[in-house]
Amino acid sequence: ADLRRYIKDACIELAERQRGTKPVGHITLTIVPTDALARMERSTHFIASEFAKRLPVTPTKHLSDLITTGVFAPPRIIFVEHLDRSKTMVLRRTDT
Repeated sequence: ADLRRYIKDACIELAERQRGTKPVGHITLTIVPTDALARMERSTHFIASEFAKRLPVTPTKHLSDLITTGVFAPPRIIFVEHLDRSKTMVLRRTDT
């Protein structure tokens, strides 16, 4: 399924956190869902799973592969009615 059918708008936040002695990647997706996604049972599980299967992180691995090996945590999904686009968005590395 084309994810544009389920997502009107989205923002992604990336972070790296320590789990024991190793760093683990964390992704938070803030999504303005379409009606189709908002009505779906287990919608956050569905969109997290589909996103992870489709997002290439390396030339040979998708996010889902890196979740399986513990390099990334499963994506956190937040549904909102609208995104605040008045703020400048910057891609930056966080160590929190």
